[in-house]
Amino acid sequence: MAALKGDDPLRQVTVVVPRNTVGLATRRLLASGDLGPPPGQERLGVLNVRFSTLPQLVGQIAGATLSTSGRLPATAAVVHAAVRAALHADPGPLFGPVKDHPATVRTLANAYRDLRGLTPAATTSLAAQSERASEVVRLARAVGELLAGWYDDIDLITAAIAIVGDGPGSAGELAGPLAIYLPLRLSTLEEQFLKAMAGVVPVVLLVGTTGDDQADQPSRELVGRFSDSEFTPEPPREKVHATAVASCPSADVEVLWAVRGLMAHRDAGVAMERMAIAHAGVGPYPRQVLETLARAGIPFNGTGVRPLSSTIAGRALTGIFEIVDHDWRRDDVMAWMSSIPLVHDGREVRATEWDLVSRDAGVTTGLDNWREHLGSHAASRRADLDLLGDEDDDTEWRRNRYARAIERTESLAAFLEGLATRFDALPDSWAGWTTWSRAILKDYLGGPAVGDTGRRTNRRPSGRSTTFSNGSPRSTPSIGLPIWPPSDRFSTRSWMPPRPRRRGSVTGC
Repeated sequence: MAALKGDDPLRQVTVVVPRNTVGLATRRLLASGDLGPPPGQERLGVLNVRFSTLPQLVGQIAGATLSTSGRLPATAAVVHAAVRAALHADPGPLFGPVKDHPATVRTLANAYRDLRGLTPAATTSLAAQSERASEVVRLARAVGELLAGWYDDIDLITAAIAIVGDGPGSAGELAGPLAIYLPLRLSTLEEQFLKAMAGVVPVVLLVGTTGDDQADQPSRELVGRFSDSEFTPEPPREKVHATAVASCPSADVEVLWAVRGLMAHRDAGVAMERMAIAHAGVGPYPRQVLETLARAGIPFNGTGVRPLSSTIAGRALTGIFEIVDHDWRRDDVMAWMSSIPLVHDGREVRATEWDLVSRDAGVTTGLDNWREHLGSHAASRRADLDLLGDEDDDTEWRRNRYARAIERTESLAAFLEGLATRFDALPDSWAGWTTWSRAILKDYLGGPAVGDTGRRTNRRPSGRSTTFSNGSPRSTPSIGLPIWPPSDRFSTRSWMPPRPRRRGSVTGC
């Protein structure tokens, strides 16, 4: 930092980190004072230092230019729609039988992203390797043609390189000198961008080494591509091996043993950020590790175990399509109602009562079956109510019982009719699906609700109604991309982040 700032401690410097968590840890280390004051200064800390990942820096330089050109970002939903359009236009003999399978669309979307960084000559050479490679390349090119009016990370960094070359002043003022801290892996375009920035502002690479020749080979090659200076790795270190092996009777005990070992190292003076718990990522370990650390009050940071599709909003939307997929099967409808806090007519739905009503009515499968049996059940209860004689204690009890049964039956029937009407005219665009989904979340999960006590409660936590708006393009039909009704639940899940969000806190580390 001192070398890049020179004589001006207020000079802006950008530190490019591989991940935001690395930037957080580095920023805290600089602010802690453990490194001492900068050379030539007596006071601790540094000023006007920004931490950013490389994609974030590229977006700040070129994002506005691409947005003003009328192009929209090619999000995952857009790419999947383009892949489906290419498959249905000409699937070819290889992908024809599986063109509608969600895994086919997902795999080809990943292949399209992988091929975006290759030159035309490289993709042509790849297509000549086999029939399957040729078909993948052909479909990737077809998807690229459909997405000509959109931009992705490749377009963004290409535009950033051009901007730096055409107008270096603005890019230099925006970023300032760059410190590329611990680069893990840089693509060809990312290296071109950094070399272009090096012609405008000072760029310093801080490459991590281990002392192992094989492990340091990528770092050595990276430095060689950027500079003619000699690569000086760390001196060889003693290789670390496992120091203890434990045989535990269960996964719970295994996790507790690992956490106790972690705390023993903490008591010995090892900082929290210098320790990690690694596991295979399968079975009960992800959940048990996070829950054990949380119960013990140990600060941590790691990947969450619950994807967005498992949240209340996610279960609400995916559950609706599962109900339709299974032809309104009673067990599925009741399971969906019991899994989320639904609201109907300003009151929270009592799923247990509706479950008993549908069981007594003899509902099985099919929307028409629901209508017929619920109508017959309500009519039967009305007939029982009309047959009651003079009022006495027993008659009054029965009268109230039948009235409650009629009210619950009619309420359940009205709820299902309202839900069924949502599928009468399905949207034909991602913008329409976003509006449709927001209305579902607002009407069935959110908005002010009135409980049985008459007290109004806010049943709309922030974030529910915007869950599925992020990344949904506004004008997909304008380029002819088909929007399929997400009855197979794949399209709905494609709105959701595939990876769970990070969970935990590094406070106190």
